[in-house]
Amino acid sequence: MTEISHWVWCAVGVVGFIVLVILVKFLFGAIQKLRSKQRLRKWETKTSGSETLIVHCPPWAKTLPSPSPFVMKVLTYLRIAGIPYELDHTDVFGGKGKTPWISVNGENIADSEFIIAFLTKKFGKNLKGNYSDEQLAVATAVRIMLDEHLFWGMALERFVFGSPDKMARVFHLPRLVVMILKRMIRGRAEGQGIGVHTESDIIEIMSKDIRTVSKILGNKKFILGDEPCSEDAGIFGQLSQFFWGLPNNPYEVLLNGECKNLGDYCLRFCWPYTLKNKRS
Repeated sequence: MTEISHWVWCAVGVVGFIVLVILVKFLFGAIQKLRSKQRLRKWETKTSGSETLIVHCPPWAKTLPSPSPFVMKVLTYLRIAGIPYELDHTDVFGGKGKTPWISVNGENIADSEFIIAFLTKKFGKNLKGNYSDEQLAVATAVRIMLDEHLFWGMALERFVFGSPDKMARVFHLPRLVVMILKRMIRGRAEGQGIGVHTESDIIEIMSKDIRTVSKILGNKKFILGDEPCSEDAGIFGQLSQFFWGLPNNPYEVLLNGECKNLGDYCLRFCWPYTLKNKRS
């Protein structure tokens, strides 16, 4: 009887612990949602009646403006389109838990694709040039390939395969945050599909993608010709991470050698302060 009681109490303890974990997770999520709503309301009020565009994103990294290809994408689009903006590095994550996000005239928009679509409509900046719909579709396909493949190669190289010391040369994160990100990125990369492969296989896949983009770019200044289109912002955003955002990464050799046209492509988008002098 005593032994049965012991196992009953053990079971009760386990169930109680599980319930506690679920409760804590629920409360944490509720608090995060509340804070997110308060943050959005604050910026809705703050920007109401103002056409000043605020871009919310993490602080600058050491070797490039942002370690996020999607932040680079939005900021590059704004520069190409000639849309003035101000930066906010305090409220980094928006309502969808994503960065970057923007605030303008009482509206908050998150996700780089939705941001660019919103800005294109609001400011009448249709960066299609004289390119045909077929050409623009090619540019979109290239950008999507980089978003779905190259992004995960970069994330895995930084947080799973690479050393914290190498990453610290670009941006510093607390060790606990790095550990959490490592587990999260590994899990999401496996869910995406690319994370189930070995490091050497992933490098081979990424290198093949880079070579493909290099062949599509050819001798052109931008992905479709002499003038950039809106998709160039996203393409540059991804490539910039391998050119400036991963010291001594396995793809750097490609961008400086066999696929040097992609390295030159990145340099055409150099920011006001010279990124090429910040390379290490």
